[in-house]
Amino acid sequence: MIAGLVSNCWQVQLSAGEGLDELIAEAERRELRVIELRQGCLGSFESGDSNIPDVSLLAELPRRFPLMRFNVAMSVPFLSPVTPFSRTLLDAGRRAAVAVAGAGRPHLRLVDLESPFEVKPDLAHDNLIELAQSMAPSDGLLSVEHSRQEWHGFLRAFRSARETLGGQQNRLCICFDPCNLRMAEGSIDLADAARSLSKAEVSMVHLKQCQENCVLPSVSDGDVNWRMMGRVLTEMEYCGPALFEIDSKPDVWHRIEASQEYLARVGLARIAGTSSGSGEQFRS
Repeated sequence: MIAGLVSNCWQVQLSAGEGLDELIAEAERRELRVIELRQGCLGSFESGDSNIPDVSLLAELPRRFPLMRFNVAMSVPFLSPVTPFSRTLLDAGRRAAVAVAGAGRPHLRLVDLESPFEVKPDLAHDNLIELAQSMAPSDGLLSVEHSRQEWHGFLRAFRSARETLGGQQNRLCICFDPCNLRMAEGSIDLADAARSLSKAEVSMVHLKQCQENCVLPSVSDGDVNWRMMGRVLTEMEYCGPALFEIDSKPDVWHRIEASQEYLARVGLARIAGTSSGSGEQFRS
């Protein structure tokens, strides 16, 4: 696995005028090697009221940071009928994902914060097929993140779309965020939900913690049992990115360090990106 973070961790810093490139440089220094560039948290690298990514500026990032990996994340209601505005955002996201990929594979991650709790299977299936196929010209990957939707309906639509894609099913994956799942469906068994996924279906894991439906400012004790989650990911042989997505605070680097230390204490040095007793580190 390889440790990184989502750029919404830096919302406070970006609002205070710190440059996205400066923050990436600090992340690289701290050996956080994957940056998910979240729409709305790109500073001067996006523009307009809708936070449209600036492709020309983003294209400089893989040239300046050749050892880092980047993907783009957008908020689009992909489980609802696709509107002209959604298509504008999706087109901008795809172009941005290509721009930041460098020599790697373009990767666009979508989250739906607007669609109803109940997933409409036929609509979701068709949208996911169309969106995944739209990444084909760049040989790109589409990841979808569960948000507030009913988990089992979301998973059925996802799997149905992958089955229809057949030989192209590796264009569609899940960004697994156990904290989102806990906040959406408090009674769900997170271990069972994680074990229902295969290694091939998961493109990334988000690292955060919640308590009473509030995201905490660091990964610590809370509603997600990260010791258990680490065991499940190990059983899965998951080896993709693990990205911190903690609440944005002025002392963000201290809170990331505290999160790494907490994960190491509960036996998850590989997920934390810190040295374990055996000296093991994250590896891509």
